[in-house]
Amino acid sequence: MPRLARFNGINIYMYYNEQDYKGPHFHAEYAGTWAMVDINSLKIVRGRLPVRQSRIVREWGSARRRELLEAWTAARSHQPLPDIEPLS
Repeated sequence: MPRLARFNGINIYMYYNEQDYKGPHFHAEYAGTWAMVDINSLKIVRGRLPVRQSRIVREWGSARRRELLEAWTAARSHQPLPDIEPLS
């Protein structure tokens, strides 16, 4: 799964799989936990993260929503995905 970003020990991944959650989403992993996050609502739709990391992921997703949606479009077309900057 292509990694888009890494920050605060959190890895953000994205891939397109028609069998997966249908809406635009990304995957966040932290210390053995993972979550699937809807890009539009920034709600966790599967899995779980610790509260602090969940907050950081939502904050990052909000700041990077446009880039995430562009990456989603690229993933659906099986194109290379960009690196997305962490929070500054």
